Amino acid sequence: VVSTIDDSSSDEEEKEDFASQYNDKKDESEDNDLEIIATATQLFGLHEKVVNVSLRLAEIHLRNYYSSSAMQALRSAARRIADSLYILGILSRTDRKNKDRYNHNWLRHVQLQYVWLWEHCGHFARSFAGDGLWRDRGHAAADDILTVLQDAESAFSGHEYLGLESSFSATEILDVSLFLVPSPLAEKTKNAVNLQSLSGIVNTIESKGKTKQEKQSREKSINKAREILDSQKFLQREKRKVIIAACLAYSLAIDAFQRLETEALPQEAKSSETDELFLGLLQQRLGDACNEAGKILLNELRDQLSLRKDDEISSADSAAHALLASSEFWFMEGLEAFEQSSDLRNLVLLRCNLCQCFKLQANSLFDSTNRASHAEDCLQEAANQLEAAHGALGERGTDPMLWDMVSAELAATFLVLGVRRRQSLVGSGNTPLILQALRLNPGQERSIVEPMERALLIYDSNKNLHQAAAAHYQLALFFSKVWTCQRDETKTREKLAAAFTHYSAAHAYFSQAVQGNELTLCLVCMDLSNLYSSVQGEEGNAKALFCCLDTIKAFRIAEECDDPTNESPAALIRPDDWYQQMYTVAIS
Repeated sequence: VVSTIDDSSSDEEEKEDFASQYNDKKDESEDNDLEIIATATQLFGLHEKVVNVSLRLAEIHLRNYYSSSAMQALRSAARRIADSLYILGILSRTDRKNKDRYNHNWLRHVQLQYVWLWEHCGHFARSFAGDGLWRDRGHAAADDILTVLQDAESAFSGHEYLGLESSFSATEILDVSLFLVPSPLAEKTKNAVNLQSLSGIVNTIESKGKTKQEKQSREKSINKAREILDSQKFLQREKRKVIIAACLAYSLAIDAFQRLETEALPQEAKSSETDELFLGLLQQRLGDACNEAGKILLNELRDQLSLRKDDEISSADSAAHALLASSEFWFMEGLEAFEQSSDLRNLVLLRCNLCQCFKLQANSLFDSTNRASHAEDCLQEAANQLEAAHGALGERGTDPMLWDMVSAELAATFLVLGVRRRQSLVGSGNTPLILQALRLNPGQERSIVEPMERALLIYDSNKNLHQAAAAHYQLALFFSKVWTCQRDETKTREKLAAAFTHYSAAHAYFSQAVQGNELTLCLVCMDLSNLYSSVQGEEGNAKALFCCLDTIKAFRIAEECDDPTNESPAALIRPDDWYQQMYTVAIS
């Protein structure tokens, strides 16, 4: 008989022991997870409250010029927000069942605090640039503000748990991408403008298709512009840097807020009216800061051009291109921000600044292609900006003062454009054209007359009699040159009549407003006299003589010439000069 040992009972006992141990460990692990979740939840709530308090304190300190306290509050808020994200990552990894709640509801609170943080940073920088009390009462310097903004940026990009290789992002446990996105302005400028590089000079020209020499020339222009800006006076340099920093901060806040609204869950409510108002306010502040940055660079360009002599090549000439392109870039960024916020008044004013950019660009220094129409094209673009400003306003009743300001600038631009085209096509002066080969085609003639007539119409509607008379005079100069080379007698009579009409209108005004316009009156009288004398007949010669005699109003022959205290231009002209001019006209 062979006896056997039954091991089935012992195997069952081992399994029961293993299951018991596993359940004990599982219960222990779950208990540990619950402790971690409870602790992390309390920590997150504390961090959230600390951030809210810090940002609210920063807001109060900024109103009272407490610079040190405001800086401390902003730094503390940035660090606490970064720590809150780390805590959220622990919660999402430990409590995966409720990951969506952490990744959306709780994370949204942190994202809103992030927007609030950068809004305060932008306001701090913009306020410092525009308010001298920050130096007097707050005892702050631009470097202090810039350091705060740099610390706020590094709190996220340099955080050990929020780096680009973050385990949270890699495992999709917590989406922290919003906190790692660089400023949209830094991306647009290809990182030429960031919180470590605040010159404001950008390269707006695409390098694709450019030759090596053109790229080197562009790089030289940018480097020279930065050298000029670095040599500015201390206060000017500080103001420029904090303005650019404000632009970067506001753009970060706007981008984060827009991403927050875009990435919202479908079941979440749409943007409230408060959210739209807040976004509009941020865009207005960004537009204001960008406008100020453009004005700073444009003023620096004007200073450089004022130091330049006519035919002398200056070392600063290469920097002019970069300064002009950069100022135009900042104006365009401000224009986009004002359009998004529907800020009509600032939108119109910024288009006026863009108009000044294009007027400066009409300078021959910026004509790299040597086109004959370079100046006219730039002036036409300037006029287009002002017409767009008028279109935005719609009608004068919207803002009469702003409408009249834009109208005056538009009329002056049209008048200069017409004079430029006249000088380009028929030359300066009032000597009539004789050769039929020099006759203008209808399109060329219309391109000269139309902007001048539009300028005249605006001046008449604004009741600006002086500028209207100047427009009449410029139109008269054109018609007095082209009336002699028309295709038929009808056109000749039409142009001659137009010349007399405009000369008479200019003469009627300047003969009544002699004071301060003495030299202009003389020019109008001489030109009108020449036109009358060119018409055959005794009547024409008589009218020419009367025009010459009208110039006597412009000469103070008696008491004013003998008065040593009189320094007006007319008093400096002697009777002999007047007789000499009359003799020259008589024998010509």
